[in-house]
Amino acid sequence: MTYYKNNEPRDYSKMIYSLSVNSMDCEFVVKVDDVLAFKWEQDSGGSITFKLNQLILNNGEHTVEVEMYPLYGKHTLGDAQVILTFHRYPKNDMANSYDSFKTVKSYILDEAGEVVNDISNMKKYSFSTTFQATGLPIGNMGWKNSVTLQSEDKAKLHKELYNEYRKIHTILKNKDLDAFLELTRAREELIDFINCFRDIDRKARLNGINNMINAKGAILNELPEIHDTHMLFEANGKLVTLLDNNNCAIIQFVSEQNNSMRNQILFKFHRKDNNAMLEVIN
Repeated sequence: MTYYKNNEPRDYSKMIYSLSVNSMDCEFVVKVDDVLAFKWEQDSGGSITFKLNQLILNNGEHTVEVEMYPLYGKHTLGDAQVILTFHRYPKNDMANSYDSFKTVKSYILDEAGEVVNDISNMKKYSFSTTFQATGLPIGNMGWKNSVTLQSEDKAKLHKELYNEYRKIHTILKNKDLDAFLELTRAREELIDFINCFRDIDRKARLNGINNMINAKGAILNELPEIHDTHMLFEANGKLVTLLDNNNCAIIQFVSEQNNSMRNQILFKFHRKDNNAMLEVIN
């Protein structure tokens, strides 16, 4: 098995940012700088923490948006709530320098502790916040300077994108780890760089990819036909992915025991410049 390794010297005093999301009685979507970061569905609530570095890419102000929806079978949000907590720490000193520097809640309380933004009868509720990032590794800009794909010929782009998904599907069907790593090299380079990976991080990342490709007890679904897919643009039009008619990822692994249990694998593509092919970057 091969895996990209950046041999450039690393400054492990650079900052790692993460976001914890605690939810109750709702489904929700989190976007960071107009890029889908996390989607919570079909569960009443819980907690998730994920890294932000590969989404924010550069120092400065960043925007986090949350969209809240009623649980399946319900029509209003009821007692739903979401709490965001932002964290940061230098890569080389998480134990002593872990800083939870900002908390934002979907509900607003007055001085008496009463909720002043009643969303219980709403079918959808959105809120957003910003935060400042400093001390990030700078160099790999991901899609920041990429082509605005949303301005391209839609039919031509759709066909090109679908053909890329066919390549991915074939690679996954053949369980070809090396081919998968080569196809996603740009994404892995970005993740490695922006998160200041050490060898132990690379090993964990590789194991995760290998487990996804060789999913035990799961079957790779066939791709839908191109006319049953549609493009979703993110990052102000610089990223694009394909979804099916249910707004789900078109690459899915389905449990052999329960076909309602699905693992959706999202791929987000960019184009470096007008002469470049599409490539996976997120």
